[in-house]
Amino acid sequence: IVQLSALRVPAKPAGLPATFQTTTEHHDQLRRCLNDTNLPRVARITGAAIRLYALPVSRIHDLRVDKFHRDADRAYLTLDQFPVRLPPKLAVIIEEQIRDPVSRSVLANPVADRTYLMPGRPPTRPIAVSSLQRLLSEN
Repeated sequence: IVQLSALRVPAKPAGLPATFQTTTEHHDQLRRCLNDTNLPRVARITGAAIRLYALPVSRIHDLRVDKFHRDADRAYLTLDQFPVRLPPKLAVIIEEQIRDPVSRSVLANPVADRTYLMPGRPPTRPIAVSSLQRLLSEN
């Protein structure tokens, strides 16, 4: 720890990561994202995208509603220009989010603007990366 008068700044860790998540822990977290209806929907979508597709939060926070589509019996989310097939449970969660987006803003009508899968403040903008990271860490 480096001390500068009253300010304490933790030293940056040296070396490579030494602890890793087990496959069982990974699967348990994915299962929780897909099945635990007590989790906020946005956390479920984000957690599942991280676990399934190894996407960083910075690539998930600004997903747009128009990137989700269905054909006869499958659902897809287009990442960059590539449609990625979704598990049925995740597709249902995303459809619920599109149909009933969660918004904490009283200034705008979230139903009027359905651009972002995870609307922020205001709903015409995506949720902030920091807000999404905090939501994940709290759940």
